[in-house]
Amino acid sequence: MRMDKLSVSILAMMVASVCACGGTTQPAASTSPASSPAKSPAATLQSIAAQPADLPALGLQKCDTLPNGKPASGDLSAAGRGNEGEWAAVQAAGAVEGWIQWLGPVCPFVSLKAWVRNDLVRFKDASAAAAFFQSEKANAKTKAIFWPIGGGSHAEGGATGFGPNSVSLVFTGGTRFCVFWSNGSLLISYCSVNFSSADGRSGASAVNARVP
Repeated sequence: MRMDKLSVSILAMMVASVCACGGTTQPAASTSPASSPAKSPAATLQSIAAQPADLPALGLQKCDTLPNGKPASGDLSAAGRGNEGEWAAVQAAGAVEGWIQWLGPVCPFVSLKAWVRNDLVRFKDASAAAAFFQSEKANAKTKAIFWPIGGGSHAEGGATGFGPNSVSLVFTGGTRFCVFWSNGSLLISYCSVNFSSADGRSGASAVNARVP
């Protein structure tokens, strides 16, 4: 299925929201990620997802409600998100569960136009996750999103630092960072807006380190 139609938003919806949010606020100073907890086979998607402690100097908090009043962080398959049809299609491709995590300096965060969004979907196995990644990466829409935009920096595979099934983009100005990758049975997207690209990469790396 086309990712730009997938409101659970593993890729295109996430990046589209980055493009739409705009904003010219200065990025917070770069910081090193906090030590990640030990990996656990029983790790839940919520525990793997982006956490305020990943980037402690930024003063982030988990946001449960979007500025429009709709649910923010939570179960991607939960009723009330308006994506039941799309989620059913992802399940048909082997998805088992999904989680979305929003972080911001304040919640709702629209006034500052600074936020982190992290989507995670667990598939039945690593092969299903990798196959879904490859099918979406091949879409023209996906290629257009992750090709350099106005001087943006694009990377794929080992060059991203997130494994062979990965694609990343640093937008012009270095204040927006997005990465989309599969790790084992998980398909993950992470995007930060109006923070430094170094902070975005550190936050995504902290998420990746928690994958069992």
